[in-house]
Amino acid sequence: QLRTADGANVGNGAEHFTWVEELSGGSNVVCSGSNAIGQCDPASASPFGSGLRVAAPAGKRWVGVAAGVQTTCAIRDDGRAECWGQGGSGELGVTPAPSSRRAVVPGIAQVKRIALGGSHVCAVAKPEVDDGRPHRVFCWGNNGDGQAGQPVSSPRGGPARVRAPQGGPDRAASWR
Repeated sequence: QLRTADGANVGNGAEHFTWVEELSGGSNVVCSGSNAIGQCDPASASPFGSGLRVAAPAGKRWVGVAAGVQTTCAIRDDGRAECWGQGGSGELGVTPAPSSRRAVVPGIAQVKRIALGGSHVCAVAKPEVDDGRPHRVFCWGNNGDGQAGQPVSSPRGGPARVRAPQGGPDRAASWR
């Protein structure tokens, strides 16, 4: 029987899909589909998988997951996000991408939601050093067309806060 984490969603990528499996002693991100870039399980050499599992780090649980084209990101119960799979455009939140193809996203904490595009990621979170303000939107990865919420530039290696258009209220880029 499939049991998912309370409130967790199913992540549907272009070539793979994911969900959080609750266990009595922890949780796994479960993935089926293409694993060509390690988007299902960065530790597996299998190019395809059905039911590949990525365990949460010791003492942690997964509480949410999202899938992109060749990247998966999951939210831990301590509010940190981890991403794995394709990282050539900064999708893992670090540049260069680690050889393990898995990284804890630096600079953000208390992640509430996460979403993946083709080669960029956005999350509703707080800065790693909490400034007492509401949750805001942070994005990283490919920004060639401004899709990471910044002026058009090369890939963003780490999260950057998305700001409201000049002169507009900052409500569009905050979460309470």
